[in-house]
Amino acid sequence: MRRGLAALIVIGGLALAGASAAVAFHVGTYGGSASDGGRVIFTTDTRTAHNFSWEGRHLFDNAQIEHHIGDDGNAVWRFHSHSTRWQVHGHWHTRDSVAGSICPLDSSGQCATEHLHHYPADAKTGK
Repeated sequence: MRRGLAALIVIGGLALAGASAAVAFHVGTYGGSASDGGRVIFTTDTRTAHNFSWEGRHLFDNAQIEHHIGDDGNAVWRFHSHSTRWQVHGHWHTRDSVAGSICPLDSSGQCATEHLHHYPADAKTGK
């Protein structure tokens, strides 16, 4: 009986954590400008960042959004995409604000510092 009650409490706690996690960031369209002045736009749903483009260049279709606990113990929502041509990441500062970086990779698959661009992006829809 006690084990069953303990299991129900754990399951209930996990369900509540999952429900609050689903609303920890804005779902919709984000837009902003990269450090080179190029326009950044992408959309999100509750689990994935979609259709990331930079100055009209399509960089990725989908990147999973994950809840990450950093070395400092702080939690952050983030996404990351790495292909043979591009490395893109973003993390939420607030519910409606993402900051990240974009890097075109060289022929060896490395990101040269001089090609690294940073961007802020804010929620544009469904606020």
